[in-house]
Amino acid sequence: MTEDVINALSKFRWLFVIAGGTMFTYREKNASTAQVATDLGVRFVMEGSVRQAGQRLRVSVQLNDTDTGNSIWSQRYDRELDDIFVIQDEITNAIAAAIAPEIERLERRRADNAQPAEVDTWLVYQKGLSAADESLEGKLIEAIGYFDEVNRLDPKFAPAYAWGALVRMTMANVYRGNELADLSRVAKEKAEMAYKLDPAEPLALLAAARIQTGLGNHELALAQAWKAVEANTNSAHARRRLGHVLLTAGQHEAALEQFDKALSVSLLDPTETMIKGLKAFSHFALGEFDKGLAAVRSVNSPKRMNILVRCVEPLNLFKLGHPEEARSIMAGVRADFPQISIASIYAGIKHHAENIRDPVIATLRELGVPEE
Repeated sequence: MTEDVINALSKFRWLFVIAGGTMFTYREKNASTAQVATDLGVRFVMEGSVRQAGQRLRVSVQLNDTDTGNSIWSQRYDRELDDIFVIQDEITNAIAAAIAPEIERLERRRADNAQPAEVDTWLVYQKGLSAADESLEGKLIEAIGYFDEVNRLDPKFAPAYAWGALVRMTMANVYRGNELADLSRVAKEKAEMAYKLDPAEPLALLAAARIQTGLGNHELALAQAWKAVEANTNSAHARRRLGHVLLTAGQHEAALEQFDKALSVSLLDPTETMIKGLKAFSHFALGEFDKGLAAVRSVNSPKRMNILVRCVEPLNLFKLGHPEEARSIMAGVRADFPQISIASIYAGIKHHAENIRDPVIATLRELGVPEE
């Protein structure tokens, strides 16, 4: 099980994971967690145990931050010992899916709190990720600046190029549809550099998929997004991106399946708001307006909503037969985003499948969104 967990965590290519053979040498040593971390040059140490009682198996796991000496995550898994290999796979995937996002959150928090003298390339990258999670226009601009700075500081760090591409395409499709050609051109250059530096990096594949789907090349986008998911099935981010590609291609049932998988493998994902907002769009396209409304109203961080996700609540409300309430909410969206217009929204989603693009535009008109 230790080897399986190590292999699963190693698929998150931004993690530096010590090999099992090295870790096993500490089994007979009376070394503290802090000493192990110092010896191996790591910050986080995962410990666990497996116990069996009759036909019951209990696996206990905890993740320790050696900088603070605190246990930052722990979990216990109790299972019936019907099929040891199925149990082993289930628990391994659960551990990997929980721990990687937990480390991501801690690193982003450390980057946000770092003093100027402490900021290095990795922390600049984390600042970029933190800004990109917000999905508001100002934050996306910040994120682009951070990722471009990482490109300057470390020209061989592939993930920063990939993220630079992803954020530019979000900017084009959500806020600056009139700049789609220029933003997609730079994004394509960034994505190609990421792939050139590290062809096995799932982020490079996701960046390429995001560019193709933003330009309407759905078949190619889907092929690349599926490859990224296959490279790391435990990645909530890859699942979310695949779901978005499926949504823009008009495959809404399949998109909902991926969004649900993204939420299931990482219940505390910082992009939970975006995932549920995208779910609401797919439900809207399928005519499941009650489910769409429930999805968008269940988000934990409404302030993270971008201009499109803010629109999905009144879209579903209007179709449920509550036009006055829908128009009232839409008036709030227009107050927060005075630049919103049919032309600007259409420019960003013009390459989406007709079964999502056309009903969105038509309903926005009925909600009183101006043409220009």
